[in-house]
Amino acid sequence: MSQQSNDGSHDLNTYHLDDDARWLDWPSCPECGRNRQTYCPTCDIAGDQFPLAEYIPAAAPVQTTRRDTGCACKSCGDGRGEGHDEDHAPVLLMCPSCDEAFAPKFFRLCEECGHDFGDGRQVESSEPEELSERALYVIVAIGALTLGLLAYWWYLFQA
Repeated sequence: MSQQSNDGSHDLNTYHLDDDARWLDWPSCPECGRNRQTYCPTCDIAGDQFPLAEYIPAAAPVQTTRRDTGCACKSCGDGRGEGHDEDHAPVLLMCPSCDEAFAPKFFRLCEECGHDFGDGRQVESSEPEELSERALYVIVAIGALTLGLLAYWWYLFQA
């Protein structure tokens, strides 16, 4: 199903899905039309080609202990009672890297064109870190050691 590279990691850009495993209502960018990027919260791999995970709804309780007060999902106002959640089953995707099912949480910005969706995971820009004083001392010490070794070898081969 997925293609693995030589280092064992999965490449989601070349991930080929069967029609049964593809989420047909994947949200896309209104500007460029590319699918929104999501990520696996377990292994933090990002992509837009995750296959659908199997959804097994929770079993109905054997004995109802509460009065039926309407739809349990509280989103439709239908009043059909418990069990109506099956009609509003959440979309679960399967990560090909760690084989964990997860509900998609999308990135805030489109990877292709930079469109801001207004909600989603904000990725911090990675600014280059400054070298600490300790790192500079290590670099200078390695350089001095290398120069010392070169001078020693030059002295040995001159004789």
